[in-house]
Amino acid sequence: FASAFCERNKHPMKLTLLLLLASVAASADTCGKTTPGANTDDGDTNLIVWVRCTPAADSTVNAAKVYVGNYMTGQLTAALYASDGAAGQPHTQLCPGAAVTPPGSNTWVTVPLSNCGVLVAGHDYWIGINENGGTTAIQWRYDAGGSNYFTGQTCCTWPATIAGNTAITNTYSAQLDITPLSNAVPRKHTGWIQ
Repeated sequence: FASAFCERNKHPMKLTLLLLLASVAASADTCGKTTPGANTDDGDTNLIVWVRCTPAADSTVNAAKVYVGNYMTGQLTAALYASDGAAGQPHTQLCPGAAVTPPGSNTWVTVPLSNCGVLVAGHDYWIGINENGGTTAIQWRYDAGGSNYFTGQTCCTWPATIAGNTAITNTYSAQLDITPLSNAVPRKHTGWIQ
């Protein structure tokens, strides 16, 4: 196909550009808390900690990322919920993640998410994180300040709806890896990208 295309069009550079553009993936973005917090917190087994995420553009979701401080044993998980509870609290599950084992301490841990639907620009969503490591085996990182929640829930399953949230003023280090719809590479079906 490539040689025939070049022969017909006499523009090998155009073909190179075409193949390059066709292989470029849509660039990713993030929302949530994207830096490791200055403080550590442990003893959060079977407790969902919620982090607010407000995308700047309509986006699809690739994964959640959670920053782990000290790690000894156990697994963690993450999920995404809508802010359709009372006063914008997390309530309805959009997509759950599986339990994953952190590779070590002081690192971002990725929890793949799929079938979350399209996040609407300017709307709040909630990243939930939970772990089963016991009293001190997995430490979250956080900064003081913010308006978030925690909820008692056995790890590592995610109910269809959540209730009984308690307000907290700490913001934990969890974020979404998202792809804004506006970043998709445009394609035309005319044999050339213009």
